[in-house]
Amino acid sequence: MAWASQSGRRRAASGWRALCAGVLLLCPLPLAAQEAVPEDPFGAFERPRSREDEISIEATLQARAEGREIVISGSGDRQFDAVLRAPDDAELNLRFARDSAAAGDLLSAAAAIERLLLEEPNWHAARLLYAVTLFRMEDVEAASRELDLLDGVELTPLQRAEVDKYRRLIARRDQRVSVSGSVNLGLAYDGNATGAIANLVDVGLGGGQKDDGLGFSGGGRLKLSARLADAEPTSVFLLASAQGRKDLSGPRFETLLADVSAGIAGEIGPRTAFTAAGLVRHLALFADPYLTEWGGRLAISRRLSHLTTVDASVEVTDQSFDEPLLAGLVPGLAADARSGVRVALAAGLSHRLSGATSLSAQLGWEDKSADFRPLAFSGPGFSGSLRHQLGRGAYSTLAGSVRVLDFKAPDPLLDGRERKETRSFVRAALGAPLSAFTDAGATADVREGMTLEAALSWTRRDTQRPYLAYQSVGGELRLIWVFGE
Repeated sequence: MAWASQSGRRRAASGWRALCAGVLLLCPLPLAAQEAVPEDPFGAFERPRSREDEISIEATLQARAEGREIVISGSGDRQFDAVLRAPDDAELNLRFARDSAAAGDLLSAAAAIERLLLEEPNWHAARLLYAVTLFRMEDVEAASRELDLLDGVELTPLQRAEVDKYRRLIARRDQRVSVSGSVNLGLAYDGNATGAIANLVDVGLGGGQKDDGLGFSGGGRLKLSARLADAEPTSVFLLASAQGRKDLSGPRFETLLADVSAGIAGEIGPRTAFTAAGLVRHLALFADPYLTEWGGRLAISRRLSHLTTVDASVEVTDQSFDEPLLAGLVPGLAADARSGVRVALAAGLSHRLSGATSLSAQLGWEDKSADFRPLAFSGPGFSGSLRHQLGRGAYSTLAGSVRVLDFKAPDPLLDGRERKETRSFVRAALGAPLSAFTDAGATADVREGMTLEAALSWTRRDTQRPYLAYQSVGGELRLIWVFGE
């Protein structure tokens, strides 16, 4: 049975740029004409969708302490030069601040907004953008002070909602116990549902006539986390998730995958993080138990720079299968013939190509034992993903994986040959929060956590007869609600 995992920062500027940035901070900025000042600089600010969309906090704070500027790539050089030539251009400085913040260049954004506020301290929308930038830099005390200055002033309803939202986020950071998760619900289509069923039980006796299938898909994830101390990054956690599908038309196609893990997460020094957890997984097909596995997982990641992170993991589980259908189709085969130990090793790299685009890739090796040795296998795998932010919280993703499986013994019950196969998967998705469809592109309420996503996928299994090959194009439309993050 193939369950392929799918799994997505910036170089420091040179010394002369840091010097120029300091000069800009010291230069007086004449107040531009009122009509030249955009009404709402916060309106065009690209809000981060997750921590992975932000620049390294450590790199930002270190640069700020040393008086350096962080520049993501050469894309903003020309705009920086324009600001340098025209330090009295409020609109240019504002655009530079917005673009820098949206790209994750938080220090440059904060410096530009500070200059604007020195000349126009009652520019409330700019102060709100400054507070959010400080919050993203994890300067929570400074962000709280800026939000306090907005008490009692006249703001638009959206701006006031943003103030309230960031007050809630700041209050949540002080809590030692946190709750987060997501819920998704949608429709899923498979162009070859008959073949999918045959592949789920991994039989090579033919899958019948090709038929498509439409079904409901839904699931969720819930994480409870508790820090060991107030100022301690180490925490214990409990994570539970489930994802299932129920057929609406076509052949019967029901699956439910659930897992629970509990463990500890923390840091080893300023750049290295680790997670160690025990886990239990259960897979049901057609409302009947199919696979139960338990074991443990250890993962470690290290930031090489604020652009690049490397990671590695090892997972070991004991798998117990219950396949009465397969046992009935193949004489002499036990229902638990596939049971055994699975070991999965992986090493990967994540890199921010630009302020809006990130890339991740992972190489792995999998070894699976089985009571019936012809069902045991080992082999390498590769997975990767590309994610691009489109603005207003919208995004596009492209992800895929390839697994090459070399089975460990010929199957005497079929053709007596040693089996080899390749399993491939590609998924392209386009999503946007519900807030992106409003005129302002932001709502500062629950709509910013609810995402509508559409995806196309392609799945293929290449193998030799009499084993069943499989190929299908599928689609999915779902609504995802993320909370507590």
